[in-house]
Amino acid sequence: MGKGQSLTNVGIKAVLAFLLMLIGMEWIHTLPFFTDTEASYLYLFDTIIGVTLLLSWIFPWVWLRFLTSLLFMFYWFQVYRGEGEKWPDWWFSLWGEVRGAIPAILGLRLNQLNADLRTGFFFLFLTLLSLTLYREVVEKGRILFFLLLSFIWIGVLDTFFLFDGSLPTIRLFLYSFFLLAIQTLRKNPVFLSSKGKGRDLIPWAGLLLTLLLLFSGIGLISPKAAPSWPDPVSFLQTLKEDPGSGTGGVQVSGYGKDDSRLGGGFVQSDEVVFTAKVDGDLYPSHYWRGESKDTYTGHGWVKEVPDEIQPLSDGKIMDRLFNPVSLPMKNLRETVTFQQPGEILFTSGQPLQIIPQFKPDAGKSGGVQFDAASYALSSKTPVATYLSISQIPVIDEKRLIQVSNLLLQGSASYPDWTAPYLQLPDSLPARVKELAAKVVGEEKNAYKKAKKIEGFLRWGNIYRYETQDVPFPAEGQDFVDQFLFETKRGYCDHFSSAMVVMLRSQGIPARWVKGYAFGELKRNDRGELETTVRQKDAHSWVEAYFPEVGWVPFEATASFFTPYEMVRESTGSATAGAADDPAMEEMPKPEELEKMKAALTDVEGKQAQETKGESVSSPGVSFPIRFLFLPISFLLFLLLLLVVVLNRDRLLFWWRTRGLNRNGESHFIVEFYRRLLSLYERMVPRPPHATVREYARILPLNGEQGSFKALTKAFEEARYGEREPQMSKDEMTKLGKRFFSRRRK
Repeated sequence: MGKGQSLTNVGIKAVLAFLLMLIGMEWIHTLPFFTDTEASYLYLFDTIIGVTLLLSWIFPWVWLRFLTSLLFMFYWFQVYRGEGEKWPDWWFSLWGEVRGAIPAILGLRLNQLNADLRTGFFFLFLTLLSLTLYREVVEKGRILFFLLLSFIWIGVLDTFFLFDGSLPTIRLFLYSFFLLAIQTLRKNPVFLSSKGKGRDLIPWAGLLLTLLLLFSGIGLISPKAAPSWPDPVSFLQTLKEDPGSGTGGVQVSGYGKDDSRLGGGFVQSDEVVFTAKVDGDLYPSHYWRGESKDTYTGHGWVKEVPDEIQPLSDGKIMDRLFNPVSLPMKNLRETVTFQQPGEILFTSGQPLQIIPQFKPDAGKSGGVQFDAASYALSSKTPVATYLSISQIPVIDEKRLIQVSNLLLQGSASYPDWTAPYLQLPDSLPARVKELAAKVVGEEKNAYKKAKKIEGFLRWGNIYRYETQDVPFPAEGQDFVDQFLFETKRGYCDHFSSAMVVMLRSQGIPARWVKGYAFGELKRNDRGELETTVRQKDAHSWVEAYFPEVGWVPFEATASFFTPYEMVRESTGSATAGAADDPAMEEMPKPEELEKMKAALTDVEGKQAQETKGESVSSPGVSFPIRFLFLPISFLLFLLLLLVVVLNRDRLLFWWRTRGLNRNGESHFIVEFYRRLLSLYERMVPRPPHATVREYARILPLNGEQGSFKALTKAFEEARYGEREPQMSKDEMTKLGKRFFSRRRK
């Protein structure tokens, strides 16, 4: 085979390996959309694939590829762990972890492995997969199955997950056509064997690239029909064990304990949680309050205000949510019965007394306790039934406006203990605060500010109530910011969290409250008014604090209605709760709604101007790391590729003659010739009993018989002669180098 053909084949393999790496990276960069992998760690996996393919291209021997790839994988794993241990200690430490994890591995309980071990096994998987793909795709030309699988994978993610497959599909389309075209070219003996024909590759590739870019661009910018059904991303993306936990199982509606990570869709559940019947012939609607959270983390809510646990004396609760002097109250007696005994006792309005019914062996008190900090009732012993005596407030808007005016005049102030309810994370994007400021405009009255923010979220026709097609925020992305400016759809957790954050940015103490909506009211078989509360009634809302009044509830969620009776400022008369009669809900005026929409448009327009001409980095990943790492890596890969190709003869000669300079000159010549001879014997079998001189005559040396004869003579002199060979070691090296490089062609 001629030299031109060999270089062409080597170059084709290099290009195939490079394209294979690009396709592999398309797979890797889908991980954050269905796992908890952070985008800032994807370069680790990209490097594993790139280096393994590079080593596979450099070394023709499978065993050497495998060995060097594994060594690099272990080195890269140590880099990932960032440990300062020396290699021997690190190996023993790693082996100890693996040995301890063997029972979990054999039992396929991979979720029990620590994060480092799972990452290490994924490194190993990527290494073995890259080695296999190089052999199957680059060396054996089995391309179609891998390409088909790649398109299917991107299509599945685009269909069932919150993943935009438009650009990945275009890139995959380009890579695939080049792979197939180059593979076809590789099988063309006319191109490979004709002298100088390799130059035809440049115009051919240029034309192909032009056509591909043209048609891909047309396909990308052409208008497309809208989907015929909603994207079922939420059902598959919200696989988790408990609401907010982020792991295992299907997220369904219900009252969860962990609210530290909000987001994702859920499946509505009709499972009955409890029923409640009222003593009397009227049953006003209300929230079933569970607990409140005080600290917003940017991802969800946690409780950091210290517990104020108070044991109950005869079930009586002394702390008050509302000041009965400032707000009218209605008394209510309810008997609540759980389907399954529960530990969290849900109450309506302002609870005055809780009388649980325990089993005879549960003790007199049953362990019922009250946390004044979050205003939550719980029981150490699960409760099946309890009597709740409470008061339902009537929200007096005139009184709230008066109190807010006192705040403006300095005649009233927020107590010091409300400071935690103004907390906002340092990572909160500035545009959230800016939006709140624009929504309230010139308004100074705290209550009117709250009503404007509530109306903006509920009535602005900007934000859509949605329970299924709801994404999780990306790593490092603020939950409220994503809802307000990116997705603009969600359920009660999104609306209520947004309102609390916007209120706090305006200096109004507020907290996030969760529990259940009122439920389905009807008369039972005994003619009693009874409400049935199901898991799908799980709800969250807002409480804002006003001096002399207390914690006033607000409903920010679109399609929900305020359950409490209100005395309107405009009429001065009481109206039923909107949950009882939605027509009684007071909406903002049309001109106010237009101003609200304009507020969002202004903030978004300003943000667009600030980011114009700049690349937007993904949350938590800086621009240089995310967008410069890959192109720089590609350039370095191409540079290394060029260096290796240009010096391939020298590298191969060094590799095949390593270790020969340590002994005498005669020994060098003998071993040098033997290694050269062994290479030719792989191509042309040596006849039995043939001498080296006889074997040299049948080799395809292409006019270099004289030079090879000189090498053979030097070998015979060094091996069988009694005097030093006439050819020196340097002359032997210079003359034999061409045969080492020629052998591989």
